[in-house]
Amino acid sequence: MTKSQIIHDLKSALDGHQFQLYYQPKVHLASGHITGVEALIRWHHPTRGLIAPAEFIPIAEATDLIVPIGEWVLRHACTQSVAWRDAGLPPTIMAVNLAVRQLYQPRFVESVEGILRETGMDPTQLELEITEDMMMDVPRILPILKSLTHLGVRISLDDFGIGYSSLLNFKELPIDVIKIDRAFVNNCVVDRKDAAIVRTIIALAHELQVEVVAEGIESKDQLIFLQQHLCDRGQGYLFSKPVPPKDLVSTFGQIEEIIHREGIPPELSHQQRLKAVFHQTQQELADTLRHQQGMTFKFTRWDGRFIHTLCDGELLYRLGLTPEHVVGQELKDFLSPEEADRKTQYYRRAWEGEENVTYEGSHHGVWYVASLRPIRQGGHVVEVIGSCVDVTDRVEKEQEVAHLMDRLAQQEAQYRLIAEHSEDLIAILDRNGTIQYASPSHARILGRELSAFEGQSAFSLVHPDDISAIRRLWAEMISTNRTVCAEWRFPTLNGSLLWVEGIASPIVSPDGTVDRILVTSRDVTNRKTREEALRQSEDRYRRLVELSPEAIVVHADGQILFCNEAAVTMSGAATRADLIGRSVRDFTPFRDLDVASRIANTTGGTEPPIVALENRCIRLDGQELVIEATGAKIVYEGKSAVQYFIRDVTCRKDRGRTLRKQAVKRLNKRRRMRSLS
Repeated sequence: MTKSQIIHDLKSALDGHQFQLYYQPKVHLASGHITGVEALIRWHHPTRGLIAPAEFIPIAEATDLIVPIGEWVLRHACTQSVAWRDAGLPPTIMAVNLAVRQLYQPRFVESVEGILRETGMDPTQLELEITEDMMMDVPRILPILKSLTHLGVRISLDDFGIGYSSLLNFKELPIDVIKIDRAFVNNCVVDRKDAAIVRTIIALAHELQVEVVAEGIESKDQLIFLQQHLCDRGQGYLFSKPVPPKDLVSTFGQIEEIIHREGIPPELSHQQRLKAVFHQTQQELADTLRHQQGMTFKFTRWDGRFIHTLCDGELLYRLGLTPEHVVGQELKDFLSPEEADRKTQYYRRAWEGEENVTYEGSHHGVWYVASLRPIRQGGHVVEVIGSCVDVTDRVEKEQEVAHLMDRLAQQEAQYRLIAEHSEDLIAILDRNGTIQYASPSHARILGRELSAFEGQSAFSLVHPDDISAIRRLWAEMISTNRTVCAEWRFPTLNGSLLWVEGIASPIVSPDGTVDRILVTSRDVTNRKTREEALRQSEDRYRRLVELSPEAIVVHADGQILFCNEAAVTMSGAATRADLIGRSVRDFTPFRDLDVASRIANTTGGTEPPIVALENRCIRLDGQELVIEATGAKIVYEGKSAVQYFIRDVTCRKDRGRTLRKQAVKRLNKRRRMRSLS
């Protein structure tokens, strides 16, 4: 057929009901479930029969005919989706391809909204696929896509990697899904460059919280490669070619068995993804630490020594150090002996349970204030977390102010001028805490008139919950004539709380008594907020482990150091205390001790992680199970350990033995029948 003949016949094809939609399923590569379908148009010509889309779609896209055809496809796809829903089929996302001319129609968004309303389609179950060439005009397409996502519709980027998109454009557009073009998938198991491209696209998409669909999956090897690299969904002839709706419904169950038969089983796939979530959570925590302005560190006590298990933050690098200098080391390994001995005293106080131990230090000309807090488990301190903030500017100002205070009587006017231009809160108090001078920064930061401070008790400005600690430090400073550091909260007039950290330096009179006190403080509200976010991130990771349906055990030096509730249940124990301190050998029959020894001795050396190692296990109540254990080396509380994911496969093994017995019986029966005949 000529181009003009195709154009002529297309005009009557809609009215003549010559179009039909075929559907190709999209399968979740972890669970094997069909989670979506792509609607693909077919033309049943009255004289030529079935015409391939490649023959008429480009011609329709070059004319305005694509607009009514595209609207017909969208309406019928939505109608079919609603029909499947009403028939009780599982919810599936209906994907419909868009052409450029459709997308740029003046009232396209209103047309989509009208079809959704007319058919009763849930907007969140509709996915509109655009191509990369549409992304060339971002200012024009961006408001259209934002309007569609506002309706609840998902946006998918088709044939990713072969068009004209750039990462800059991709970042700007509200894309929910990217589809890896079949050109890369086809060779991903034979061409290392294509394999690298596929892996990179998947990793990039996941970092940007975008779902990945692989097109053109045709072989078992391709499927397993994509599963191993955590691709979310896939479509292709391995699962099903595009088929009419009734054919798709009749083969639903068969399609969903393909993952079990050809790919990585859902149980192992779930384990892979769980490990990926753990890794991502740890990476997010590391990134949070790395980019904070201050520094966070942890240490534990090992053989009487304080060993650092974590250290990162921008301040660390300003000190001329890196995590490699600190983690796994004692203070004396990277500080001078005198400074290490001084700080060890603070470390010991925190390890003995004292809360909020603070001290000041300097390294390579950078000054900082550190705060230590013990972390307890079971009533005992297991590690100490510390946070540091750079106070170099403040210390330098304090040193300057201290010098000026020696000449305060002659140069008080000059001192006040310096203090009034400081962004820090600088105040002079008498022995009773009455404010004699407050820098103008008090008015800017606390939102009160400057006259409201002088003559008032400084304690009346402090949050009631912090007053007792501040008074205790105040008394210590007065009695020892030594500088003290503290953190406290100021209530503001708008009802919010302002966290500040400050240093109170006594000004001693000629007779040796404290005459006045210089208090220099600054706003640290943002730092406290980041510390709280860090704590919540750790809590989320702990909850993820506790809620895992699989038994998780940490084993080192022949002993179980940690277990979750699932492990307690699987072992038949009453509490975690029944497992902590035991060895995996305690749960192993004598005939399997060689396997148990392999598990128990994997904390050192260069052996690879255990992968899906089966072993028999005896519960504490005497019941024997068959388990499958997968292990990975980790660092737990400062020591090398192995974290195991354990699954009870007893039922699966029993079913296998039953099936084998039945097969033997059938074989023996056939042999007897043949002998009788």
